[in-house]
Amino acid sequence: MKKSTILIVCGLIITAVVAAFGVIEARNQSASIFKFLNLQKSENVKQQDTENIDISEYQTYQHTDPSFSFQYPGDFSVTSIPDEYGEVILVKNPKAEKQEFQIFIGEFDEPGPITPERIKKDMPELLIEEPKEVMIGVKKDIRALIFFSQDTGFGRSREVWFVHPVRSKTPGASADPQTDQTSNGASGYLFQLTTYAEMDNVIGPILETLTFQE
Repeated sequence: MKKSTILIVCGLIITAVVAAFGVIEARNQSASIFKFLNLQKSENVKQQDTENIDISEYQTYQHTDPSFSFQYPGDFSVTSIPDEYGEVILVKNPKAEKQEFQIFIGEFDEPGPITPERIKKDMPELLIEEPKEVMIGVKKDIRALIFFSQDTGFGRSREVWFVHPVRSKTPGASADPQTDQTSNGASGYLFQLTTYAEMDNVIGPILETLTFQE
């Protein structure tokens, strides 16, 4: 059944190292359509300069629904964690601190693009610094909002948020609002990528490999 209202999403996402991978704990914070991803410092790992990350040897991560892929450094690991409101993809270097990023994916009933004003409508307290609209992806066809934010738990963060619509699976077919929907009736997905500000030089090349398979 098609949604008549936008999904209300609450909470912070907090990561912690457990064995060789991160787990996600969600907790209620304030009513919002957005997730704010909060990276927590990992224990028993060595902090390294992000300039030393080897991005010459990539692996490819393939997601099925929605169908998209991106490349990431070969010494990183990827974990997909189901969330009450969607899914969180955690990509991190298990041997180093502050070398990770998270992507929250949730169903979304607005066409986008995401703007600072739209975020402030639901998250008035969220700090948004240096917001810019950029085109990302292999084809430079994904309109995203990038900005810096701040959290007392870990410091300055880099945020990359965008909306991707559900597309017809029939090659060459035009958009049809009656069929181009998620299984729950939403018109698209909201993507929220969050990482440490120090990872800015790594996230750029990764986002250039992002592609959606329609």
